Amino acid sequence: MIYEAIKNQARVSGGKVAIICRDKTYTYTELVDSVDELTAVLSTALLPGESILFASDKEYHYIRMLLACDVLGITFIPTRTNLSEELLTEIVSATTPDHIILSKDNANFLRPHNKALVYAKDVKDVYTILFNPEQKPVSHTFEGCFFACLNSIAVHSMQPDDVILSNMPMNTIEGLYLYSLPGLIAGCTVVVEEFDSEKYADICEKHKPTIGMITPSMIESMKEMPSDMSHWRELGIKSTQVIPEADIDLLFEKGVPAVRHLYGFTETHVPALAFLILPDTKHKLQLKVTSHYEHKLDRHGVLWLAGLSVTKGDKDIDKDGYWCTGEVFERRHNLFFYTPKEDEKSDN
Repeated sequence: MIYEAIKNQARVSGGKVAIICRDKTYTYTELVDSVDELTAVLSTALLPGESILFASDKEYHYIRMLLACDVLGITFIPTRTNLSEELLTEIVSATTPDHIILSKDNANFLRPHNKALVYAKDVKDVYTILFNPEQKPVSHTFEGCFFACLNSIAVHSMQPDDVILSNMPMNTIEGLYLYSLPGLIAGCTVVVEEFDSEKYADICEKHKPTIGMITPSMIESMKEMPSDMSHWRELGIKSTQVIPEADIDLLFEKGVPAVRHLYGFTETHVPALAFLILPDTKHKLQLKVTSHYEHKLDRHGVLWLAGLSVTKGDKDIDKDGYWCTGEVFERRHNLFFYTPKEDEKSDN
């Protein structure tokens, strides 16, 4: 289980800060004790194979609840607070949860809805449900979730002294599986906080993160940030499109020593392709498919990917389970070089 890996970190360095959530900190020992306590409480009201829709105004509680569900064999369905009645109705209708906890009152009075998702504790069974940006529910298997955490692009470069910046719950999927849980597994300190471009500079100045992620829309606002961003070890850019070279160069000008281009759109939103870019990298617009994915180029040069985490049944998935990236690449040995579209060429 994911939780067992985090408990191992508590045994090694229990007094180390595991999570910073706004102005509160939690050590590894406090995190484990808190999850154990929550698990004991939930076990009196939830049964293995049931599902729970959950939201909280404190990002820390998403991690606690997911880990408790991991222990109990419960399907975890995280969403956001302050949903409109219409959107909440759509989510409940789509996921049919047994339990809904969106407030303290809900937590104090768990009521089953008798519409359980099937869960047989097999690696292929439903383990968690998350939502894409369009609020479309996407179900995950235990295999896919565990694969996403242990084989994420970022986890291989994480070290215990790193400070990981995880954008939650605004980007719950990336926050949980690409940064928060891998960071805890690696024994890092994880800063979990919902932030936007306005808060980003203050958070970076306060916590001095070394690994984290931004979105392309945030890069423009970073032009006004202080030039010294050398506290980063690597800064990831998550996008379903190739990042313009000018944006990458801007980050280098600000002092970021390395940029990891995280590219893809899979079941857990874990990037299928990545390339670590340094200031002297000759070809910045290139990607490398990891060994965890199969790939192919069609006759138009468009890249297709298949792997454990790729969603089955999506409109962009072919009969063989390959997801269409929609981007044209040229293969050179084990690297793929991006071919800009005509409008992009004219912009340059």
